[in-house]
Amino acid sequence: LAGMVIGELAERVKLPRITGYLFAGIICGPHILQIVDREVVAQLKIIDELALALIAFTAGGELKLERLKKAGKAIAMITAFQTLAVFVLTIAATVIASYFYEPFANLAFPSLIIAALFLGVIAATNSPASVVAVIVDTGSRGPVSEQVMSVTVFKDVIILILASFVMAIGGWVLAPATATHSVAWVFVDTIASIAIGSFIGVLIILYVRYIKREMVLFVVAASLVIVYESELFGLHFILECITAGFIVENFSNHGDELIKAVERTSMTVYVVFFAIAGASIDLSILQHSWIIALAFVIVRAFSFGTGTRLGSAITNQPRFMKRYSWTGYLGQAGVSLGI
Repeated sequence: LAGMVIGELAERVKLPRITGYLFAGIICGPHILQIVDREVVAQLKIIDELALALIAFTAGGELKLERLKKAGKAIAMITAFQTLAVFVLTIAATVIASYFYEPFANLAFPSLIIAALFLGVIAATNSPASVVAVIVDTGSRGPVSEQVMSVTVFKDVIILILASFVMAIGGWVLAPATATHSVAWVFVDTIASIAIGSFIGVLIILYVRYIKREMVLFVVAASLVIVYESELFGLHFILECITAGFIVENFSNHGDELIKAVERTSMTVYVVFFAIAGASIDLSILQHSWIIALAFVIVRAFSFGTGTRLGSAITNQPRFMKRYSWTGYLGQAGVSLGI
């Protein structure tokens, strides 16, 4: 309720509603009013996973083959330059911070580089949750929204795989005996997640074509089943849902029906999802690390601005795309929290 009220107030001052949901979570969370304590926040994590699954369905549905063929080069170049810029600058900033920021200074150099790589993964991650929520909230349509969504989803699929590799490398540094096994499982997990996501996509197509009843309930139930199944087998449920959404959108005529069912569900889920995200912010940690957090935000924003401009320039994107589209990549939520 607080999220909905503060979300409406945020809209009045020309901010996205999700900003209000986040503020509501911070205010009502364990560190200010304490209406919601840490235990309740932990118990509500199932809502996080449900929201991420619904967002991933929408994101996969936005990866239209027609659009990818038309703007594939631009999407690939922007993704590549953003990712490269983020990793280079984040690693450099982490190494510099190790000279004056105590937690980094206490790390051995190999561990410092692993920490920097993992921060690079988190920094490079975009947020389909934020992008989808803002687009749905504002009714935005046009080339900027389309490109931001396409790059966000395409890059997050790559980042999910990169994150697995970074964790495997970290395991190799700490326990070399398990390294080969860990790296091999990155490929197995990724291929299995895509294969199961494709199978789920086919099942959804059959349901919509032949049954087509209680679509909202069906989408929520399917999302929860995917979350449970992925945890059972140790797979990536976000990747499964993105793949399923992609299959339904591009290999059937029912993509719009799936997206509409998700959007009818999404508003309530978004309120809880972003409010929980706000309540999960540990203000006591932020109090001691706000300088490094602020530096992280600035480095990340500069990296996205640089990478987007370079990628757009190489592919001859219109001037307004170079000037404005980078701002659409700054939000962080779903996939970052998932990783």
